[in-house]
Amino acid sequence: MNIMSRKTHAEFGIGEAEQRLTCLSSGYVYRSMLGEPHDRIQTGTTFGNLPDDWSYPECGVHKDNFARTGPS
Repeated sequence: MNIMSRKTHAEFGIGEAEQRLTCLSSGYVYRSMLGEPHDRIQTGTTFGNLPDDWSYPECGVHKDNFARTGPS
């Protein structure tokens, strides 16, 4: 859940230029405009379109442990 807007990652992002979500464990920020080249996630991939089994490789945290920190 996003602390600022109280929305989960599935409740936002349609029509936004970029999504930014922060890992609540490590502070890593996923930026949709950058993707994840080391995971072969292409630029422009929205957070909701990441594979269901995707986790942040540095700390192993699943998508449910991310909160929105802003659009672009």
